[in-house]
Amino acid sequence: MKSLLCAAAISMLLPLSTGWGAIVVEYQTAASTTNPTLAPSSAAAEITASDFSAGSGISAATGGTFNFNDWDPTNTSFAEAVADNEFFTFGFTVTDNVIVQLSDFDIRLDRSGTGPDDFEIQVSVNGGSGTSVLSFDFMDSTNGVDFIGTSLAAIPSLVQGDSVVFTIAAFNAESTAGTFDLETIDFGGSDPRSVRVNGSITVVPEPGATLLVVGGFGFLLRRRR
Repeated sequence: MKSLLCAAAISMLLPLSTGWGAIVVEYQTAASTTNPTLAPSSAAAEITASDFSAGSGISAATGGTFNFNDWDPTNTSFAEAVADNEFFTFGFTVTDNVIVQLSDFDIRLDRSGTGPDDFEIQVSVNGGSGTSVLSFDFMDSTNGVDFIGTSLAAIPSLVQGDSVVFTIAAFNAESTAGTFDLETIDFGGSDPRSVRVNGSITVVPEPGATLLVVGGFGFLLRRRR
């Protein structure tokens, strides 16, 4: 009986899950000429998400998606593109007393025939150095590519006050007239999205609740004696 009581008390002390396989944040694309930033289309209640935006080194191009040109052909790496402010970025801050564990993300990206042929996505936590989570070479193809379930296992667990920034830098363009854009992943129209970050969100018990559980457990033990 005592072992059962111990197990019950320990289980009550563990964090309480509010969402396994939850959508942490999501964006849907729009014409870059009329909407130079994208507000989140969905975000978990426990975070505050930033807009999906473009760096100052690139310019909005005509099109029905989040489409930009002026990518410098002399930039051949993530670092060079970021130094020239040629990137897309988005992120969020954990605002509640929870643990956020990121699992994976979905995104669709495309280029024109003379646009950047390569891109890399890095994730930074609390302003630290970036962790590369995806790099890709279009091999001169102009077909948009869906990246589904890209792992974020390398990103540590996040707690209240932690901030995360995703940076998507494109490089190796053939011309400044070439474009690079965020597009909509086609799931038959039933679940459209351009970017979705998935993970689990776990509530951390308040200290008062922990003390109450411990006190109740002690009371039960005294009753058993």
